[in-house]
Amino acid sequence: MRFIQRYHLERHSLIHTGVKPYACTMCDMRFFQRYHLERHRLTHTGVKPYACSMCDMRFFQRYHLARHTLTHTGVKPYACTMCDMRFIQRYQLERHSLTHTGVKPYACTMCDKRFFQRYHLARHSLTHMGVKPYACTMCDKRFFQRYHLARHSLTHTGVKPYACTMCDKRFFQRYHLARHSLTHMGVKPFACTICDMRFVQRYHLARHSLTHTGVKPYACSMCDMRFIQRNHLERHSLTHTGEKPFACDMCDMRFIQRYHLERHKRVHSGEKPYQCERCQQNFSRTDRLLRHRRLCQGRSVPKVENQPCCEPRPYPQEPPPAPPTWSPLHPPPGRLAV
Repeated sequence: MRFIQRYHLERHSLIHTGVKPYACTMCDMRFFQRYHLERHRLTHTGVKPYACSMCDMRFFQRYHLARHTLTHTGVKPYACTMCDMRFIQRYQLERHSLTHTGVKPYACTMCDKRFFQRYHLARHSLTHMGVKPYACTMCDKRFFQRYHLARHSLTHTGVKPYACTMCDKRFFQRYHLARHSLTHMGVKPFACTICDMRFVQRYHLARHSLTHTGVKPYACSMCDMRFIQRNHLERHSLTHTGEKPFACDMCDMRFIQRYHLERHKRVHSGEKPYQCERCQQNFSRTDRLLRHRRLCQGRSVPKVENQPCCEPRPYPQEPPPAPPTWSPLHPPPGRLAV
């Protein structure tokens, strides 16, 4: 390299020698140039001398202000040569280009995963260390990512910012809204390769595929039972712990499953939603209807008009004859008197 001024040559030479003559008096940082030191000092004082004329943002460096201004003008000077995407910053373009080449330069040292961005690697590393730096202020939950915390906070406030335009449903997450919209359009984009079943969600397809392979990946740690779905395992685990989380609000009964609670509530309400199509008798539970059908719709049992088929038959009006009595003077037939 050649330089117009001697000062520039002397400053450049420091890069080769590694000497950083300008030291910060408030921390251990050192710099090649005085300008870099002066710019760094602003981070200690909190002064941001460069103000945006279109909003209230202020910046430590002029370059950061110039870059921010592009967000107001909408100008994206850095264009991808392989697609139509454009970017405000060169760094964003370089990062995007990796998605075309498939190169993932940031490798995890604890597993085989690789990432396009350093930030994604740093975030992933937390999963190995078990560190969840983002804590909810309203409960004990903690999260690996700030985004997950912000999303979780909505469950406390009850705010569902994503509204369906075709019905009254609202959702905490945009992804849930997009997934729900498929139910209106009837689109099931995820097809099983082994049968004709199709699904709205990829997760449902993956879960269904296990029924073909017979794999049950969720094993109970307290017995030999295995399950296709995690929620089935969680529900089964309650049978070991004895916990019954679903309580009836009209009596003291508690249940392991919500379905059992809903079924129990019909005892209080008197509701019998399950009807026998043969005799129109109603039942509060499906198992009782099925048991009834075995008697009602048996092949040898003819249907009786205007009478429930499983109603007990009335006794005859005349009482049955009393069993015969006998004595030594009146023996039964076939016996001789003594």
